[in-house]
Amino acid sequence: MAIKLVRIDFRLIHGQVITKWVRTVGANLILIVNDDLFNDKFMFDIYKMSAPTGIKVDVMTKDAFADAWKTNQFESDNVMILLKSVKDAYYLYKQDVVFDELQIGGLGGGPGRKVVFGPITLDKTDVEQLDEISNSNTKVYFHQVPEDPSADYQKIIIKHNF
Repeated sequence: MAIKLVRIDFRLIHGQVITKWVRTVGANLILIVNDDLFNDKFMFDIYKMSAPTGIKVDVMTKDAFADAWKTNQFESDNVMILLKSVKDAYYLYKQDVVFDELQIGGLGGGPGRKVVFGPITLDKTDVEQLDEISNSNTKVYFHQVPEDPSADYQKIIIKHNF
């Protein structure tokens, strides 16, 4: 599997993904791993229509992705994987899907959430789950757009006293 980027972003496909990350990483397939979207054909069609010409968009459930990961079914594509939440990334991790890197690009606000990097927020559960993923030798980092600097997860967590 030629994974070019694994990104957590609650917006999934949006302007930054379309205009910047796809080109930066050279992806020809955006793979959204999200159970809700898999079961919502209307919304999935909207995401497919938003992709640039020549970029395929597909959606899989978390379990189907974990199975595909184990059998390396994406060898012919340069894949950008989009996850909607830390919870989804953690679920995959618990299914023995371990990524080399995990980019956090967008997590919205809400009760109990703390702004940690630009507009990216985390809550206690996110931190507990990301700690476990990070401690498994996955490089976890924050990065909004390619032209801006990224930030190391561990340094940000220490800075914000989590």
